[in-house]
Amino acid sequence: MRQKPLIGLLVVVVIAVIFWMIGGAIGSSVMGDEEFEAWRELNFWAYLGMFAAAVVVVSLPVLWFLGRRLAKVFQQQEESAAATRGVGRLAMKAMGGDVAATDHLFDLLENNPLPAIRYQAARGLAMVGRPAVDKELFRQVRYWHADDKMALINTLKTGHDMRVYGLMKLLSEDRNPQVARRARGALVYVMPKTARMDDYAEKIARPRDIRRAADARKAAAARGESAESYPEIPTATGRRSHGAAAAADAAAAAGSVTGPEARHDGVPADSSAPAEARASMSPEARAARKADRAADTPGTPRRRRAAKKARQAADA
Repeated sequence: MRQKPLIGLLVVVVIAVIFWMIGGAIGSSVMGDEEFEAWRELNFWAYLGMFAAAVVVVSLPVLWFLGRRLAKVFQQQEESAAATRGVGRLAMKAMGGDVAATDHLFDLLENNPLPAIRYQAARGLAMVGRPAVDKELFRQVRYWHADDKMALINTLKTGHDMRVYGLMKLLSEDRNPQVARRARGALVYVMPKTARMDDYAEKIARPRDIRRAADARKAAAARGESAESYPEIPTATGRRSHGAAAAADAAAAAGSVTGPEARHDGVPADSSAPAEARASMSPEARAARKADRAADTPGTPRRRRAAKKARQAADA
């Protein structure tokens, strides 16, 4: 309703522009361009009055006709909205087993003149989920016009309700290829979806792994060691696995870590260890430390040969 004044003003402006162009074209063709311009300047107010009178005479019937059409359209929209809310209440009763509500929905599906009400009634009947109701619903919808079927597909798709999957499946097998193609494309909006349990498990385990890593770092700091010796161990999913977390916790409790940061003869292998501690390392521990560093740093064949020799020396 708020748009009616703007629509009327737009109609008057369009009619005024059309009449101004028609008046200029007629005057130029009868009197000539220069003579008409001179006459319009001399008789400007008279010409403007005739122009306004012509616009009013033509605009009034157009506005009356357009106003009646708009009022009818707005009334149908309001009735459709009110009836749609009523269809929703009927659908709730029908899903609860009310036979009278189901019969009323079928009556709306067959006899209501408003297309939106028929589409909502079909949607409500599809949500009932009883075999007898589905059979009658499918029988009636199968013989609808293609345009009505396309509009029904859009109505079912916007609801994202998997209870209408049976009706959408029927439309996807329609004889009209355009209707069937549209329904097959809309099946993904109403088909049942399964949860991804691996994502859910990862979401649950992530805070636990972060907490365990933080506890391991705190324990290392309490012993006067570098917290870098206990990094978070990533896996293919982007977090520490349960086995890796348990291994890190066990290593923290035992006062040592596993992997490249393993201790050799009680001396950490990282560069943060004191110089005198590194100097007191045995040759076997120093060779093992060197082998670990070489294994963690992929490089040229020369480096790999040096790492192999260091491991052989450590084993000997």
